[in-house]
Amino acid sequence: MTSTDRSSVPRGATPTPDPARPAIEPEDLRRLGYRAVDLVVDHLAGIRARPVFQATSPDERQALLEQPLPIDGAPPDEILDQIASQVMSRPMGNGHPRFFGYINSPPAPIGVMAELLAAALNPSCAGGDHAAIYLERTAVRWLMELVGFPTRGSMGLLVSGGSTATLTCLAAARQRVAREDGWDMRTHGLQGDRPRLRLYLAEEGHNCIRKAAELMGLGQSALRTVGTDDRFRMDVASLRRAVAEDRSAGWRPFCVAASAGAVAT
Repeated sequence: MTSTDRSSVPRGATPTPDPARPAIEPEDLRRLGYRAVDLVVDHLAGIRARPVFQATSPDERQALLEQPLPIDGAPPDEILDQIASQVMSRPMGNGHPRFFGYINSPPAPIGVMAELLAAALNPSCAGGDHAAIYLERTAVRWLMELVGFPTRGSMGLLVSGGSTATLTCLAAARQRVAREDGWDMRTHGLQGDRPRLRLYLAEEGHNCIRKAAELMGLGQSALRTVGTDDRFRMDVASLRRAVAEDRSAGWRPFCVAASAGAVAT
């Protein structure tokens, strides 16, 4: 491995990198990449021969929790050794074919390779004129087509997961209702004489909906739970009655967070 001469650098300080040199020599990076790929392939190929889940021992747990703050960075090979022995040996278990009943799916092999490419580019889709922006827009359009949403005049974005997606969707729904009522959420906020907004969710709905309502400043009182049928779907007749009752009581319905099944199943 290449290294930087630290003889004149105080301990704990970072030497100024040479902009004319790569952060790591290409051949060193290639070797590390091959080793990381070998770790991944060996892990996935041998997963059926291992237990579905193997808990960490108290000593292992303590060793992971009580690692001291490092003053200097460890060599990459040492880090890979630690990942192999301390992390990959104690996985969550969701990659195993006998792992059932949870939302985390096994890793898709092509997705593993795609993550490597994405990390190498590390793009931002916040703006600019580069390929990742247009790929995101295409992926969103495909999702619209799959669920039957109109693609003309519609837009969306890819986010980190279900909690962020829920928060984003509820914020968009609140803004639309506000505009329909003649005010702008982004400008005026919830200050002043604003209608009481009501959000409906199925009794089998995910708890991220409640958390999103709290983060948005709506509070738990803005939520109304709707019953489900024998297939855990939101009962539409119960929803209609709830909306009618709330309108009569002065609430402003702004979103229905429906569900077609139960989180626990």
